[in-house]
Amino acid sequence: MQRVNVPITFDSEGNRIELTVSFDDTPGFGDTISDDRERNQALLARYVENHFPNFDESQPAHPNVILIVTSWDTVKEDDNHPPSIDKTIQYLRRSRLVDNKRGNVIVVVTKSLSFWNDYEDASSQRERELYWREDAEKKKWIINGLRSKAFAGSDSEWPVVFVENGGGTSANPRRLPNEESYPENLFEAIKTLVCLAGPDQPHDLVGAAALLYLTGGLQPSGHSSRQILVGDGPEDAPNPAKSSDVVRTIFNSIACRLLIVFSSSATC
Repeated sequence: MQRVNVPITFDSEGNRIELTVSFDDTPGFGDTISDDRERNQALLARYVENHFPNFDESQPAHPNVILIVTSWDTVKEDDNHPPSIDKTIQYLRRSRLVDNKRGNVIVVVTKSLSFWNDYEDASSQRERELYWREDAEKKKWIINGLRSKAFAGSDSEWPVVFVENGGGTSANPRRLPNEESYPENLFEAIKTLVCLAGPDQPHDLVGAAALLYLTGGLQPSGHSSRQILVGDGPEDAPNPAKSSDVVRTIFNSIACRLLIVFSSSATC
């Protein structure tokens, strides 16, 4: 598991604020090989213990935002073979990383236009878009159904955002049939979590700063550094690397990395 730390300095209401925002990347949790699944689960347990220990159970620490990344073609109803995202949700349930009170999870469905040919039997473009919207709503229903089973007692649905990271086959590759554009829809979903909390919730300064950095609103005040958080070796030593634009470059290419990312398959 890797982390990129980005130093940021900005002024807020006359105060000079210096902080570091961190972007963590986890391995895929949908591996079909048993040994890989067990290894990833062990890595996650070490990651949680080292970086999110719950010293105060009344106010446990959580990541600002968790992105669960899955692919359009893998989210479907199958009683015998649940979607790979189900494994990821189960890992998260055991991890204590999900904030059920505030909400810190967004599901990102990639390759959302890569299977446009599935609607080639439709009589018109309008009908294709209608079928796509129906499928998108069904995938949201499947994902939140799995969430409700794993997190019993939590009524807050997870936002589900659709993006295309493989080129797609639509005539307008950045506009989705639901009238959303990406990655703007993903930025808006993140903004809702970190900036639009309820009246009894504190403003998420670090999350907002991370979002501003990703969208170009803030520039880093120094060199970013990359480090290994949890590895297979006995020591998880930092591995500095000057990479001031690494996170923004990765994110803008929809490789799906923000704060902490759980991929539900080995590749997204």
